[in-house]
Amino acid sequence: MNSTQPTCTAAPDVSNLQTWLADRYFRLDRDEALADCLTDIFTIDGAGALTATPVRDPLNGETAGPMLIGDSGSGKSSLLRRMLRTNPAFSVISETSEGNTLFETVKPAATIKSLAITIAERTGYTKMKSNIHGDEAWEVARHRMSVCGVSLLVIDEAHHLLRKGSGRDTEGAVQTMKNLLQGDSSVAVILSGVQKLYEGVLSDPETDRRFIKMRLRRIQEGSGEAHRFGLCVVKCAQHLGLDLPADMCFAERVLFAENGDAGRSIRLAKQTLRRAMIMNRRAVDLSDAALCFEKIHLGREAAPFASGDWSTIRENLESMGWVR
Repeated sequence: MNSTQPTCTAAPDVSNLQTWLADRYFRLDRDEALADCLTDIFTIDGAGALTATPVRDPLNGETAGPMLIGDSGSGKSSLLRRMLRTNPAFSVISETSEGNTLFETVKPAATIKSLAITIAERTGYTKMKSNIHGDEAWEVARHRMSVCGVSLLVIDEAHHLLRKGSGRDTEGAVQTMKNLLQGDSSVAVILSGVQKLYEGVLSDPETDRRFIKMRLRRIQEGSGEAHRFGLCVVKCAQHLGLDLPADMCFAERVLFAENGDAGRSIRLAKQTLRRAMIMNRRAVDLSDAALCFEKIHLGREAAPFASGDWSTIRENLESMGWVR
């Protein structure tokens, strides 16, 4: 594959453009799907706007929450963070600001008890003893969330709580997810994780029925979502001053190469655009895409980015059973 040499034209402010590109969010169908889920979880005010007040069951006062399932790298965290950043109903608690939302990313070694301790600390309680019983830790954590006005708890990478091993209570972790939705100090809860999370919650019918399921599906070729992905890529290229010939079918190649995985496709597209920019090219080049793909998938041939007619290349790859 021939590589286009860098041009000698004056380079724009590459540093600022790199930051701009990194910050760009590709709004896809999943954004609307999550917004729809939230209307089932939170009340709507008189003006039709979403509020941070959870919908409660009129009989038992329970709240609810969506469970977001997707493969690693599918964009779950980005989707949730953008929703929280752009929806005025939610304000995330940080070291410098108060709010009504806690966003907790579970570390691989975390347990359900250590999560309670972290939540207590994030809400200002630092006197928790390490040998405290798990149930007591959660009583403190729930009280602290109530005192601080937390109405939404987001638990990202929640599948880590279901790891088996010494000192780990998988069944108790699943039941805690249910208990967070119950009682006077209950909050709305968003769980996010891989298939293991879904299977763990599914194992307990009482917990399973309380969570709305949302799966991040792959982008299908020729779909409206694929078209929106392509438009996002084109707009990014235009802002960066890069030509992106339509007959190159760059977005289609990226989606094919990454098997329609939105998160991975966005990453590959951005890395390719960034490389073209820092190499001071006039246009996106397939050699850049191939190199970026090979860096991500070591040892995998970047066949989708071969020069030539894309429809012919795709047909040949499909006939050979090519997969990433």
